[in-house]
Amino acid sequence: RALAIAALVGSHFQLFFSGGGGTSALLWVSGCIFGSLQLREMEHGGALKPIGRLLKSIVLPLYLIELPQFLAKLALHGHAQLSSVLLYTDLLDYTGMPNSGPDAYGGQEYLLWYIHAVIHIVVAYAALILVCKYVLKLRNPVTVSVFAAVALGWLGRFALPALFQANFWTQPVDPMSYFNHAPTTHLATFA
Repeated sequence: RALAIAALVGSHFQLFFSGGGGTSALLWVSGCIFGSLQLREMEHGGALKPIGRLLKSIVLPLYLIELPQFLAKLALHGHAQLSSVLLYTDLLDYTGMPNSGPDAYGGQEYLLWYIHAVIHIVVAYAALILVCKYVLKLRNPVTVSVFAAVALGWLGRFALPALFQANFWTQPVDPMSYFNHAPTTHLATFA
C-alpha cells in the first residue's frame, strides 16, 4: 500500500511518469484489502454488514471534509458544485476542461474521483451479491459476485470505451475522459 501511495503521489507531483500505474496499484491494493476483510466476512456470515461498515467509514469522514467546504464555497462565491456532496465526481467527463486556475475541472472537486469511484465499486459489489443471493439464489453469492465484477470490469474497461471513442484501440484514453476515472473502468482492477 505504501509503494502504491508513493507511486501515485510521485506521479501527481510529476517526479516521474507512471502512466496511471500508481492509481491502478492503489485500486488493486484496496481491492485486496476489501477481499480479505469484507468479502471474507460476508462469505462466512452471509450478511452485507461489512459493506455497510466500510461505506460508513469512508462516507462519514468524506462528508466531514466536503460538506463544510461546499457550504463555504456556496457562501463565499457561489461556485459550489453538487458533485462533491452527491458523490459523483467520478461520473463526469472533464475532457477539454482546464486542469488549473480558477475554472479548473469546471469547478468540480475532481480530486475526489478516486474516493467516489471506490464508493461506487463497493456499492456495485453489494448489488452483485444481492442479485446472486436473492435473485439467482446461488450457493456462493460472494464468490460468484467477484467473478461477475471482473467480467463487468473488463467490459467497462474495454468494450464500453471502444463503443464511444473512435480511436480507442490505437490511442490512449484522454486522461480527463470519463473512461479514465469511471468506476466501471476500475472495477476489474479492484476485483
